[in-house]
Amino acid sequence: MLIFVMLIAGIFLIGQTMQQASAQMSHNHKQTIAHSDQPNVVLETDPDEMNAPSLRPSRLISIPYGFDTPLPVINSGGEVVASGHGGCTDGQQVTIAVTVTQSSAVATGEKVQDCTGEEQNWSTIATVDTVDSLAAGTAEACGLATTRDNGSVTDTFDWCVDVDLVEADISTYLPIIMKP
Repeated sequence: MLIFVMLIAGIFLIGQTMQQASAQMSHNHKQTIAHSDQPNVVLETDPDEMNAPSLRPSRLISIPYGFDTPLPVINSGGEVVASGHGGCTDGQQVTIAVTVTQSSAVATGEKVQDCTGEEQNWSTIATVDTVDSLAAGTAEACGLATTRDNGSVTDTFDWCVDVDLVEADISTYLPIIMKP
């Protein structure tokens, strides 16, 4: 614990030294600064580098993801149609991993889609991975949205919410012309 406190204090002192150095810095030359309390710490600063633009992290998932409720349970409780909304940076791809839990029943699913830069809807079927099945009632739905650009992960967003599950027959969602 003492080492941790000393490390934090050292980082704080270095930060203060850098702030003091940038305030004293001339725009025409490099300046070397040694802090009197820390003779082994020497900072060399360049005014041009101090004014250069720097990279800053930003959220690429612009609209938080969420679930619709109620979610319909189908195939005798063996699956649930998980759906919701969210938005991410145009041109990227998002993978939405879904877990719906009710007592000891757990269903998982995944949806991959291209980002449009606007809020968009998504839907996937989560399949029960346990012996117990889902039933009408309250459940917890959790999601993890992961955005990628050319295969590299750019951002993640996770969330959980209580949802209502309702029993439904898949024919409810078929167009009227398909019904007998």
